[in-house]
Amino acid sequence: MTDTFNPAEAAAICGILHNLYFRIPSQEYLNELQQAQVFNNWPIEAISDEQLAELQSALENADYELVKRDYYDLHIGPGECKAFPYGSVYTDNENLVCGDTTIALMDFLKANDAQFDLPHKEPQDHVGLIFASGHYLLTERQDVEAFKALLEQHFLPWGHRVFELAETHANTDFCRELAKLTQATLNSWTQELGLSPEKLHLYR
Repeated sequence: MTDTFNPAEAAAICGILHNLYFRIPSQEYLNELQQAQVFNNWPIEAISDEQLAELQSALENADYELVKRDYYDLHIGPGECKAFPYGSVYTDNENLVCGDTTIALMDFLKANDAQFDLPHKEPQDHVGLIFASGHYLLTERQDVEAFKALLEQHFLPWGHRVFELAETHANTDFCRELAKLTQATLNSWTQELGLSPEKLHLYR
């Protein structure tokens, strides 16, 4: 791990990305991000000011109804999602949810007491829940090693594919630029923490 990784900043990023990916973010939440200039102040040095400014501008000029529709098309449906948010859809040869990689993640989260009281049953390899798990490990557990294992073993082997598809298929600048920022953030953490994720065959 290099000296550039800041657990508190990474935890804050995880909290924001959880709120942006786990459910359709509300207009009020997007307004809060805009007013706080969150993306202009994104604490990842490797991401250019130009890229951050593009996302901040996309947020400021976003039509919320179009963003919401885009989110449905990408991550929820109806119909086939263009960027499924569940890991085992990519790692399972039949594109099933709750596949072997989901079960391995569930075992890891249970061993690290990262359990969430959700209003309904949800596969735990949803990208939004993985960011929530990262936030928990860095704040409640203050365990950078567990955070590294979460990324290296349970997220990075397939996670980039979600955001690549989101970038490709997004119809709004905001969703496209957010996917690009998420990929850049994961790339930066991979370098800062010296991670070497397994290269899995992905089926999407």
